[in-house]
Amino acid sequence: MYRVKLTPTAGRMFNSLNPTVKKQLKSMLKELYENPYLGKQLRDELIDLRSLLPVTPAELFEYLRMSPLPLAI
Repeated sequence: MYRVKLTPTAGRMFNSLNPTVKKQLKSMLKELYENPYLGKQLRDELIDLRSLLPVTPAELFEYLRMSPLPLAI
C-alpha cells in the first residue's frame, strides 16, 4: 500500500491554506492515495516520485491573488 506524505514545508503551507483550497487539496490527495500513478512521473534522481497539480492555472492565479504569501518566480 502507498502513502501520501507531505514534506514539513508543504505541511506547514497546507495548514495555512484557505479552507476552500485546503478542502480541494485534500480531495486531490485522496485521489492520489487511491491511484498513486495519477500524477506525472518526475525525472532524474526523482524518478520514483510523482507530481500532481491540484488546481487549474486559473484557480491557482485566483488563490495567489487572495493569498498573503509572496510568490517568487
